[in-house]
Amino acid sequence: MLNLHGKDIKEIHDEAMNILIWHPVRCVEGEKTTSIYSYDNVFRADSCDMRDFDLASVGFTTSRWTRFLGQYIDHDALEKWLCKIKEQGDNVINFFTPEVPTDFNPILNKPEEKGHRWGPCFLGFSFRKSPHPCLTLYSRTGRFPNTASLELAAISRVAHEIQTRYKITEPIEFTWYCSSIFVSVYDVVYYLQHHGWLNKFLKTSCVLSKNIARELRKVEGRECTKAAMPFVRQKRCIQRYREFLAGQFLKPVPVNELSIWKKRKRRNKKS
Repeated sequence: MLNLHGKDIKEIHDEAMNILIWHPVRCVEGEKTTSIYSYDNVFRADSCDMRDFDLASVGFTTSRWTRFLGQYIDHDALEKWLCKIKEQGDNVINFFTPEVPTDFNPILNKPEEKGHRWGPCFLGFSFRKSPHPCLTLYSRTGRFPNTASLELAAISRVAHEIQTRYKITEPIEFTWYCSSIFVSVYDVVYYLQHHGWLNKFLKTSCVLSKNIARELRKVEGRECTKAAMPFVRQKRCIQRYREFLAGQFLKPVPVNELSIWKKRKRRNKKS
């Protein structure tokens, strides 16, 4: 169980990663071959700021941000939700629910090919005005540091939109109820590499570090193709890992420069 409080969202994200990676005994209730888990987690922050957080540090590009928005945030529904805030009473909790198409199938053995196996990770968020403005995020599960970073970035940009639109000068507080958190091999390699910690982590005795070393050995020499690496996360992780080693770094994606309204470009189908 993680129960953290920080000055802003970036601080609680970084502290959660510090505990999960370097001190998992403090929070981990379950451990699988390639993942570490923490349950019934609660995060609180004095503001929704994510200034200086770079999505490229977890291996993401701007296209991944727009794909996340297209998956979870319907812009018309978000606009209606934002308009309700004007009429919202002090004691009202205003809830936004993303409409996420998913093939819910517990026996699915290749979830990356069909979508969410157990339902969407990101369940929704709510806003209240009193006693202090606060955004609350509700999650079925959070995959650190990857998709959890996208959810937190979305909350940060929604807070910015509310403050700008309604001229709220005080910080919007943040609370996150996350039923489970997990960190797996292919989620964390680029993060460790980006910060220069990968070699140090591989020398630790935890199960996750041993599995990272094993997976990197297993894919050594394989091409980054669907045939050689059938899972999208595996293929993307190894491709990013190799590009980093070759000095090909991702362009910075600072959260405070992202737009919650950005739409994914549609490709014209060839006739």
